[in-house]
Amino acid sequence: MDQIAAATVLDGDVTRALNNVSYMLRHPATLADPELLARAVAANEGAAVAT
Repeated sequence: MDQIAAATVLDGDVTRALNNVSYMLRHPATLADPELLARAVAANEGAAVAT
């Protein structure tokens, strides 16, 4: 969840996924999708390299 939360400021797709779960439009299991988790980790790693 920390990876998802941190990536929301960096990746619009991750932000939309979290918002959809928050607004109960999608099941919470959506956030465990391997593709979404990979995007979140990649976004966070990219941000760490940039700083």
